[in-house]
Amino acid sequence: MEHGASDLKLSKQNAFAASSAPFLHWPRWTPWVILLVAAFFRLAWLDVKPAHFDEGINGFFVDRMTRQGFYHYDPTNYHGPLHFYVQFVAQTLGGRNLWALRLPVVLAGLGTVWLAWGYRRFFGDRAGAIFAAGLAVSPGFVFYGRYAIHETWLVLFLMLLLWGVLELWRAGSRSGLAAVLIGVTGCVLTKETYLIHWIGLALAFAVWKAWGLVVKTSDTVPWAKPVWTRVDAIQLGTWSAFALVFFYSGNFFDWPGLKGLVTTFEAWMHTGLKTGDHVKTAQQWGPVNYYWLYLAWLYEPLMLAGVFLGVCSLGKLPSQVRFFALYGLACLCGYSLIDYKTPWCMVSLAWPFYLLAGVLLDRCWRGKTVWLVAGAGVVLFSFTIARSIHLNFFDYDDDREEYVYVQTSRELERLTGPIASLIKRDPAMLQIRGRVVLSSYHPLPWIFGDLRGVSYPKPGSFSENEDADFIVCSRQNASGFEARLKEAYYRVPFRLRSGMESCVVYFNAQIFEPEFDFREPDLPGRE
Repeated sequence: MEHGASDLKLSKQNAFAASSAPFLHWPRWTPWVILLVAAFFRLAWLDVKPAHFDEGINGFFVDRMTRQGFYHYDPTNYHGPLHFYVQFVAQTLGGRNLWALRLPVVLAGLGTVWLAWGYRRFFGDRAGAIFAAGLAVSPGFVFYGRYAIHETWLVLFLMLLLWGVLELWRAGSRSGLAAVLIGVTGCVLTKETYLIHWIGLALAFAVWKAWGLVVKTSDTVPWAKPVWTRVDAIQLGTWSAFALVFFYSGNFFDWPGLKGLVTTFEAWMHTGLKTGDHVKTAQQWGPVNYYWLYLAWLYEPLMLAGVFLGVCSLGKLPSQVRFFALYGLACLCGYSLIDYKTPWCMVSLAWPFYLLAGVLLDRCWRGKTVWLVAGAGVVLFSFTIARSIHLNFFDYDDDREEYVYVQTSRELERLTGPIASLIKRDPAMLQIRGRVVLSSYHPLPWIFGDLRGVSYPKPGSFSENEDADFIVCSRQNASGFEARLKEAYYRVPFRLRSGMESCVVYFNAQIFEPEFDFREPDLPGRE
């Protein structure tokens, strides 16, 4: 008990010194167990979830990049070029499949878990372990870490940036400077929403500084004297500038792309302020939009614990923890004020509160309520793991889940299954002719990227003869197609994704008979 009391006293005086106090009961293999659990949640049945709408678009961009030799940065795409280059390497080495498409993001997600353990350097072993374990099993971090979008990369670079800030604060080391510059560069190369986080970081520092001037505290740790040199800054800054120029210039083949570093924010601000399908009004209470807290209530109880710590204990926190709480709260307010909301932004918003939850449980553990805190931790993690398992392995395309957003339905197999079976039986069938007549058809262009004869005409215009090897259309247009089909077809209804009406695929019976066990066609054809 005396040892615990001395640790608590030390944490109030010097947060960084307290972080170095050893917890002998933590075995060395703790981070490896956490990383193994994180790997299972992210790698197990990785391709069970069909390609998402955005995954299809990203894969389509990579296919186009493969043909032209570089990625053309489009400022209205709202995403930096790094992710596409990484996917290009993965797809070149691993082939055009979901494993190759998603594996880089999975590795980035494992990097966030490992880096979370690295925060023990500043907040203690127990807080770091809880932080890492929370990210390892979080429903949102696992869900959005299992398919190929940019958000997990942004979390990784933000965590590296903040780790570097704390390391410069603590030791002024070259590694801290490198982490800051890599984090900054990675954010710019990943997604334009980094601006919200940088503004939040600046506001947090300003409030933290003003707090220290108004309220005199004894636990404030002065900034360490820099150990890095001017040469270090020049070298690291040069590499950072080179990376920005290389990727935004399309590996030096598309120099106009550099302008997108600035012009992207005009389009981004327009998107963030306009109304549309991505505006969430159901969670509006007067002027307050609590959409992100609503998601946390459904999926991320550890985040709610971190928000509680940040709001209710701000004045009692050690100086460095207070700085982190201010950063998290500033970003939460910023994201809440923006009308345009997509649920995958949750992970870049939630991670600071997972760290704060670790700090909260650690501080309570040091008190006299060890068993109560342990029980609360077991309940929180049990709920989190249960929700994560159901969401990621069973309900991944269930529209009733708030995290399931523009997600392709598992019914897509009704379209892709017979085609894959046909090609496996006869590779020459890669030349089959297909027509996808839908107003919104992603991720099909990436899925059918190896097929030579698939076209995507606009709906509403019919020709006298609509026959093809397979035809996809909306149920609304089905009767128009059937009236013009002359050959025999199998008719298979399916659902592409949420927000769309049901679709129909027609398989030419002459070609697909073996895939349908030679049964009679649904449309017998006309003489």
